[in-house]
Amino acid sequence: MKQESANPANPAIPATPANRLTIRGPHDACFAVPHLLGFVPHDSLVLIVECAGEVEVAARANLPPEPWPALRARLTPLLDEQRRYLVLCYCDDPQTADTVNAGAVALLGQAQVIDTLHVVDEQFRRSGEQVWHRLDPSLSRWAQLDNSHVNRSREQVAALVAGPSAAAARAFARSCAAAKKRLTATNADLKLIADDLLNIGLVDAAALDENAAATLVVCLDEPQIRKRVWRRFQRENAAAYLKVFLALLPRVSQRQAEPLLGLSALAAWLAGEGTLQVCAVERGLALGGTDPLLRLAASVAENCTPPEAWERLRAQLGVTEGERYAIAA
Repeated sequence: MKQESANPANPAIPATPANRLTIRGPHDACFAVPHLLGFVPHDSLVLIVECAGEVEVAARANLPPEPWPALRARLTPLLDEQRRYLVLCYCDDPQTADTVNAGAVALLGQAQVIDTLHVVDEQFRRSGEQVWHRLDPSLSRWAQLDNSHVNRSREQVAALVAGPSAAAARAFARSCAAAKKRLTATNADLKLIADDLLNIGLVDAAALDENAAATLVVCLDEPQIRKRVWRRFQRENAAAYLKVFLALLPRVSQRQAEPLLGLSALAAWLAGEGTLQVCAVERGLALGGTDPLLRLAASVAENCTPPEAWERLRAQLGVTEGERYAIAA
């Protein structure tokens, strides 16, 4: 099972009693899932993992699910007596839902499972029961949240990290070649150029025009510049960095995409956008999966590592801020 959500709360918003949302029952659980995953699941097994009164992670697998032994191995980091689980199966067939949910209970342990639900459109039932309940928005604060960020399907999320058409990629490659030629001719300090362009993009990613985007992509093509960038990631700024990378990915060729997908996946993890993280990792692995940052993001997703671990990981990695980076003539 791949982690397809991280922290359900926006890391930039302090968790206070006034803005904290809780999951108190099946209505809350059903309305919460699209916000936790970032899309409305279909033909899916969803786990909401609770620890110490907090939603720790939401995870999703396709139906039919992976073989249970393989699924157990993937969930090992989340299996302990301190955690509790809400199990939700999204499919049309009641028998399939009951079978899948029963397998999940056997995997997780009966005492650990808070509830098992079968969800179809705007209604749900508890596994093994025949009575259906219509979802009532008045019974959940989750239903009052702005859902403009919720996609209708996982495919819509994947489209955010997809590449351009072949013709568009060739046109942008010419822009990148021209930008690289200018940077080489002037012996420009890529560190300063990248910082300036990122500062513009962090305020408004749409402000990066064709020339600015091409210049930034050329800078980010250098491993030393990427290292400088991702070492500045924090949970508070990750969403802004992610918007910059999502503005570049629809332009770049497959060769240029993999390093950007690594940056995007790591920023998505820190921003609590687990589905985007997984989609970026999947595309990057399909392109070859050689970028070290992409492999780190894949490991983080595979092991359901919480974003709080970033400070420890970042402290173990170093870069010399005083170095001057330029493209060799």
